[in-house]
Amino acid sequence: MSEFDSLTGLYTREAFCSHVNETLHNNPDKSYAIVISDFVNFKHFNERYGIEAGDLLLMKTGEMLGSYPNTICGRYGGDRFVSLLEYVPGMSFDHLQNFQLPDKAKEEFNVS
Repeated sequence: MSEFDSLTGLYTREAFCSHVNETLHNNPDKSYAIVISDFVNFKHFNERYGIEAGDLLLMKTGEMLGSYPNTICGRYGGDRFVSLLEYVPGMSFDHLQNFQLPDKAKEEFNVS
């Protein structure tokens, strides 16, 4: 079984958990944050734009998440993603609450 998700290139759920456990075990003096995200109404997106567009959205999301330095990222299943990053006091995740597709992605998916 591969430790990488075939669609996104991120860790699978099992591999993510393994790498997180190893990281936490090897760095007991550090604090970490786990960010779990999923797309609201992803089924509707697939129905409206097609499964190929949905898969492309998941691939692009994997590329984006995988580009963050010092972060362990995985596809937890379906349209759910999970990331482990070192916690920095005062860090905020407010920008993730109302994430919108960038204009370039809207054009690529023909989304208005």
